[in-house]
Amino acid sequence: GFKGMKRQILVALRKSQPLTVQGLAQYFGVTPNALRRHLKELETGGFLSFEREVKGVGGPSFSYRLTSAG
Repeated sequence: GFKGMKRQILVALRKSQPLTVQGLAQYFGVTPNALRRHLKELETGGFLSFEREVKGVGGPSFSYRLTSAG
């Protein structure tokens, strides 16, 4: 199993999906960039998947979900 932030991310996503980087960062009280490192590792390991969402003006946001392995 995972410990620390990675475990907390998986638990948060199990409770409520999908979640954005901004939403998770606010929930944990960390910066989005600090969170992205953990999300990338979980995504590379096959535990998360993401969808790109374009909402009006500005850059896209990414929504994360658990995979069956997650």
